[in-house]
Amino acid sequence: MNGSCFCGAVSYVVTGSPILRAFCHCTNCQRLSGCPFVHTIHFTSTAFHWAHPEPHEERLDAYVIPTKPWKTRFRCKQCGACVMSANSKAGKCSVWGAHLGRDNAGKIVDWKTVRPTAHIFYGTRMLDVSDDLGKWEGYEGESNRLARCSPSIAVPLNRVSSNCSSILRSRGDHSHPYPAQPFPTPRLSQDLTRTAEAPHVPWTLHR
Repeated sequence: MNGSCFCGAVSYVVTGSPILRAFCHCTNCQRLSGCPFVHTIHFTSTAFHWAHPEPHEERLDAYVIPTKPWKTRFRCKQCGACVMSANSKAGKCSVWGAHLGRDNAGKIVDWKTVRPTAHIFYGTRMLDVSDDLGKWEGYEGESNRLARCSPSIAVPLNRVSSNCSSILRSRGDHSHPYPAQPFPTPRLSQDLTRTAEAPHVPWTLHR
């Protein structure tokens, strides 16, 4: 699977099957993305490869969360989009579903492989979501499963999707502003171990 930042300057390839695929409601994802929740997909570190031209670090900024020094988040220097998080303690990496390659209809390629199976860290949600996916306090299968939320205050995902589509149509925005481009196949040496060379330049977070 291919993925990239918003402007396309940073790109990557992930191989194999995900370890985890879920909607994450943790406060870190909320604050780093500015969204109520994100579609996170976890892979082993060796499954991730940078695909943009070398030296890879020239196009990347890196930020380490002070409370989690083992996690490094990488973003594009040009458009600022966060494209990957590396967890050195667990030997895993995560990407966000919205950055994956799209087909001509704007749909994520190979959606069945990355389709979320649960809502995680749902205890810190900003809104309730009415769907059939399990809701978990932490990671799926590793924490307490929460009871279904009240239908009277829940927001169906299909309604959210429909509203977003209506807004885009009203603006004449029918597709991603940067069409999907084929990514070069990375050499096997272009794996996650190279991210250690990227400069750890903290982002400035304005409160």
